[in-house]
Amino acid sequence: MTREELIEQLEDMLMLDEGELDLNQELESYEDWDSMSYLTLIALFDSKLNKKLNIDTIKEFKTANDIVNHAGL
Repeated sequence: MTREELIEQLEDMLMLDEGELDLNQELESYEDWDSMSYLTLIALFDSKLNKKLNIDTIKEFKTANDIVNHAGL
């Protein structure tokens, strides 16, 4: 998975249009950043990045940029 593909997946997860995700905006400001997003993110990391992710780590993410950096992309 590329950085761009991850960003596209995050936009889908947050119900945003393409190019609408601001990597530096607080995740909490997105209406669709919720427990379902957490589960989707865990599944995404597992299936596409072959990395384990847990709820405690997700709660530490403040921005989408934190997620991208954690993915190592």
